[in-house]
Amino acid sequence: MIHNQKHTRHQILGFIILSLVALLFLIVFHSDLSTAALSSINSLAKKTIKLTFKQSGQVNKVYVKINDKVNAGQVLIDLNKDNVFAQLHATQASLQIEEAKLEDLKNTRQTNTATSALALAKVALENTKKDTIYVIQSTYTKADDAIRDKAGQVFLNQNALTPLLLFDVFDGKLRSDISYQMSTLQNLLNSWHDSLNALDVSSDLNATMGEAQKNLALIVKFLNNLALATNSIPPDSTSVNPTTLRNWKSDIFSARTNIDTAIKDLSAASGKLKYNQTALDAEEQKSSLASSSTKDHMDFEDGKVKQIQSQIETIQVNINDMTLKSPVKGVIKNIYIRPGAVVSAHSAAIFLEEDSHTK
Repeated sequence: MIHNQKHTRHQILGFIILSLVALLFLIVFHSDLSTAALSSINSLAKKTIKLTFKQSGQVNKVYVKINDKVNAGQVLIDLNKDNVFAQLHATQASLQIEEAKLEDLKNTRQTNTATSALALAKVALENTKKDTIYVIQSTYTKADDAIRDKAGQVFLNQNALTPLLLFDVFDGKLRSDISYQMSTLQNLLNSWHDSLNALDVSSDLNATMGEAQKNLALIVKFLNNLALATNSIPPDSTSVNPTTLRNWKSDIFSARTNIDTAIKDLSAASGKLKYNQTALDAEEQKSSLASSSTKDHMDFEDGKVKQIQSQIETIQVNINDMTLKSPVKGVIKNIYIRPGAVVSAHSAAIFLEEDSHTK
């Protein structure tokens, strides 16, 4: 009897121990399952986003690299906005003029006030033309220094019909292009210099600036090729002294910087000249109007103001669309464009992997 009671207690105790072990196993197993499930969910939550531009353009700068971590709203890529900003400034200038005309009509300005404004507009345009001539002449000076002084030192005979480089270039086409460009630019500088001698305020300055811009574009291409050639020279080359090579590279870089400055100055001068010419045209038109305004005139000018305001809003939207920003926090997985490249609208620019922890 006693023996049976002990046996029963042992069975109960064993059952309790087994139950506790099973319970502990279930707790650990459930914890592992939860961890694995969470890991799986996090993995599935990652989302790759294709980022594109809404319009085409030339890439100005890429601010990120592959595997960079970025935040929502961070700027990733900029397209070149020079032409769009020039359009914006010209349109804003037109808006100012039309708003002034509308205000004049509302306030019924006196004839002598319009006459005074016309005289001021003429003086402003005359001064702007003088400033523009100075910018054009300064542009030529920078171009001459870039070609004949800074770039010319790497040639054996820069004024020859076929200028020869002082170092070997293994790329035969590049060597031939540089020689041809140098010869062409020498002739271009000569004819450009002669054309500036007859330049005055009665000249067609818009056409002159257009020619200057074309000349600078040719010089930029030449300097880019020359930089490519000098950068291809090995640092341990026996044909060029290391100090001389460093000086060449520094001068070519300086020449390109000066030409870039000239391009910007020329663009600014062009915009200012157009603005003052438009202002004078507006004042001349106002001076021919009757001294009293009419409702028809005001309605017409008001419509023009609203139309130009709408154009400005559209341009500003386009400017915003030329900057690519990260929509979410994440990691850059791939970049398909580089500075200088032309990107098409809606083509892949960047692939971004969204950070799942932001959800």
